[in-house]
Amino acid sequence: MICFLPLAGLLLVVLSARWLATPWRTIQEMLAARNWVSIDGETTSAEIETLRGGRHQRHIARITYCYTVDGQPFTGHQVCFGALRHSLGAAEAVLDRYPAHHYVTVWYDPAKPERSVLERRFDWTNLIVNVAFASLITYLGGAMVWVGISY
Repeated sequence: MICFLPLAGLLLVVLSARWLATPWRTIQEMLAARNWVSIDGETTSAEIETLRGGRHQRHIARITYCYTVDGQPFTGHQVCFGALRHSLGAAEAVLDRYPAHHYVTVWYDPAKPERSVLERRFDWTNLIVNVAFASLITYLGGAMVWVGISY
């Protein structure tokens, strides 16, 4: 069994790198969004989705908005960069900022107008959780490689 430890550990290290790739791409997109253009839009729906997992519940504010660029209509769903899974109160606060059938400012990518957000910010909580989890997995994977090679 010990001969499988380096391979399993290496697999964990690779998986942790993959785990970090998504927030890294999101941060790059957020930085690029500094050059995005703002336009008037309108929210078409706003609701809270509840995710149940074990003892904990997470809530996602689902906002749909529409906007028009050069006569072409687009629909967006992204409030900000990163996944927004909140407490019920935080999700309700997002709905308070973006109720259905209200005018909003939409930020869109002029090169790809279908890419848009309502807020050019990042949900840093998501990044912190991802980095902590990936660090733990990397440490465990490295330890498994070290123990496997040592024997």
